[in-house]
Amino acid sequence: NSSRAAFDSQGWLSSRYSRLFYLACCYYLTKVNYCHKVELVTDLPPPSSGLYQDILVATGGAPHSRTAVERAVQFALRDGATLHIVTVVPQTTSPLAVMAAAFPGSESLDVQVRQDETARRQAHLTHTAQQIRAQGLTVVEHLVPALRPADAILEVARQTSVHLIVLGRKHTTAWSAALSGSVSDAVSHASPVDVLIAR
Repeated sequence: NSSRAAFDSQGWLSSRYSRLFYLACCYYLTKVNYCHKVELVTDLPPPSSGLYQDILVATGGAPHSRTAVERAVQFALRDGATLHIVTVVPQTTSPLAVMAAAFPGSESLDVQVRQDETARRQAHLTHTAQQIRAQGLTVVEHLVPALRPADAILEVARQTSVHLIVLGRKHTTAWSAALSGSVSDAVSHASPVDVLIAR
């Protein structure tokens, strides 16, 4: 309308041939714009299959780690991601072994405690992986002995090139986390990829 008014003010539309020329120009401009839009649409890349293609979640069976697993499964189902489950076997000496260190045969007791703990965590890892596979996801299991769980999680994340790490929050206060150390805090500060702390 504005362009038509501009033309009218100059007397362009006063003749039949001028009006035909004006309509031809409008058709041409409309055609060019339409074709340009079609070209842009056809040149769009294919839709992304998901933001996170490989996700790591750490679990040891505690309530906070079960929450992390549930959240990681949600993300994996949404993005069609491979889920890497990490269970760390602590290599620190147990309090029972420390008390029994002065008695003969205490070494075998410590070995037995470590074996039992490894078996328990392996069973938890296997059971968790089976439940997740039943939902149609691809799962990779990682049972890792380590002195520091945070270091083990970061090392598996580096080796598998994951895009997201999901952890649970064990401590409910900053004071308790500062006293005993927080795995999630250590991982989130050192991780080169996104870290989600499920609550």
